[in-house]
Amino acid sequence: MKKLFLTFLFAIVATLTAMAQQISVVSTTGATTLYRTLPEAIKGADPGSVIYLPGGGFSIADSVKITKKLTIIGIGHYVKSGNVDGVTTISGNLFFNAGSSGSAVMGCYITGEIVIGEGGIVNDLLIKYCNFTNANVKNSLCQRISIIQNYIGMF
Repeated sequence: MKKLFLTFLFAIVATLTAMAQQISVVSTTGATTLYRTLPEAIKGADPGSVIYLPGGGFSIADSVKITKKLTIIGIGHYVKSGNVDGVTTISGNLFFNAGSSGSAVMGCYITGEIVIGEGGIVNDLLIKYCNFTNANVKNSLCQRISIIQNYIGMF
C-alpha cells in the first residue's frame, strides 16, 4: 500500500512539473525554444525573436536589461476580464536599452515601470495593450516611442 501511495505521489509531482509554465521564444528562423523564466528567455532569445508569455506571474530583476530587438507578448492585462487563461503579470521593471530599437511589449500587466533609453538611444518602441505604472524615457534622443491603448497607473 505504501508503495502504491508513493507511486501515486510521484505521478502527481511529475504531472505538475510537466505542466509548469513554459515561455516560448520563436526566432526569426521559426525555431522555438522553451524557457522557465523571463530573464532566461530574454538572455537566450536571438535579436528579432518573439517571446510568448502564458497566463501567470513572471519576475524580472532590475539587473535584466533588454539590449536587442524583442517582442514580448502576453495573453492579457485586464484582471477583471474573465479570461480563462488568466493574466500575464510581469513583476518588476522592464528596461529597454541601446540595441533594443524596434522592440515591443503587448498584453502584459507590469507591476513596475517601463524604462526606455537608460543605457543609450532606443527608437521605434511599441507598448500596447498593457497595464503599468509609468513609462520613463531616460534619453531625450529616443524617437518614435508608441504607447497606445494601455492602462497607465491603474493599480
